[in-house]
Amino acid sequence: MRNKLEERAKINGLKVVMLSLLTAEAMDTIKGTTLFRHNVKKSGNNFIKSIEPYIKQSDAVYDENPEVATNLYRETEELIEALAKLNMVDYYVINKMYKEYKDNPEKWRLKYDDALIKLD
Repeated sequence: MRNKLEERAKINGLKVVMLSLLTAEAMDTIKGTTLFRHNVKKSGNNFIKSIEPYIKQSDAVYDENPEVATNLYRETEELIEALAKLNMVDYYVINKMYKEYKDNPEKWRLKYDDALIKLD
């Protein structure tokens, strides 16, 4: 039980770090714009300082398996970018599909298997 909790904590820590790094990178893309000036810049700098301990703690996860950590980061970044480009209706549909999948992955696969095969 303890190992499972520790593993979950590592995964959650990695998620925090990955999403924080993505946020920090996204903030870099708006530097120099009026959107970034003043409060956003100050908040962003404070945010980056506040996540530094999490980044250091998550190094163990990366050290255990750099390839998995890198792939997870890349997939997370691609998913966030794809979600950011969706309109509200598409976002609702994707979220509903995810909830169906999370509730019953096997049923979801049976329902969408033909469509997924055609996509390949």
